[in-house]
Amino acid sequence: DHFGNRTLYYAQRGSRLVLGSSLDAVAQHPEVGTELSEFHVGSFLALGSAAHLDAGGTAYQNVRRLRPAECLVAESGAVRVRRYWECPAEVPLLDYRRPEEVVERYRALFARAIRDRLRSRRLAVTVSGGMDSTAVLAVTAHVLRERGHGPELVALTQDHRTVNPTREAELAGKLCPQYDVPLTLMPMDEVPWLKPDYRPVTLAAYPLAAQQQEYIRRLARLAPVAMFGSSGDMQRTAHLSLAWHGQSPLSAVSGFVSAWRQLGSGSLALMAPPGRPGAGGAPAAEAAA
Repeated sequence: DHFGNRTLYYAQRGSRLVLGSSLDAVAQHPEVGTELSEFHVGSFLALGSAAHLDAGGTAYQNVRRLRPAECLVAESGAVRVRRYWECPAEVPLLDYRRPEEVVERYRALFARAIRDRLRSRRLAVTVSGGMDSTAVLAVTAHVLRERGHGPELVALTQDHRTVNPTREAELAGKLCPQYDVPLTLMPMDEVPWLKPDYRPVTLAAYPLAAQQQEYIRRLARLAPVAMFGSSGDMQRTAHLSLAWHGQSPLSAVSGFVSAWRQLGSGSLALMAPPGRPGAGGAPAAEAAA
């Protein structure tokens, strides 16, 4: 894709071309192998990255990857890679005369992003009752109604009852009927790793990957394509531990204090880091409005 959010790996071995979205999966092919690239491993250990020296290389000697906005053409036994798009270096500033124009433009782009993803017969949306997932569901339903056709829309929500009780299931239960979207609940009390001693402040001690893997498996049973309303809510949570990444200590503390003032210490204590959908979201009725 244009920005490399999902990487395509490939290996050409004679007349055979191996492709995959997983580096390890491509390397496991018997004709590819897991021989390491001394150059790329050494560059990573010495410089922290080999991307600026060879952005198409990987840790495996025989496996390469497409860079953002590149495409691979395999024809007559030959493979060539070309770039199909360049991010504009200079873009004219947007000049809106009225604040309403900003909202109109945002809505148009939001709807366009949804339309670009309506390519399957069935589409799932993860819903928490927070502002992000609610907006995704609402705009998707609106676009489908406008078109008069499209994929069947379903929703999945985590249902926390005994351990770390939340209102996700309750809020999603109010939201989905407004758009006639079938809702499936995932009982989180059945997730093996979620123990009664769980507390949001000790979240780092729990294997989030185990939760997410089961969540993705449940999601995959519902639809081949899924949309998540994540990251936006998390911009408001101000987890100090997350704020350190990629920032100076001063800017991290400044951002944390700013969010603390906006949300209050009680709200911040209950927020969960990325990986748990919908923590700290707004009620469904308010977000839908």
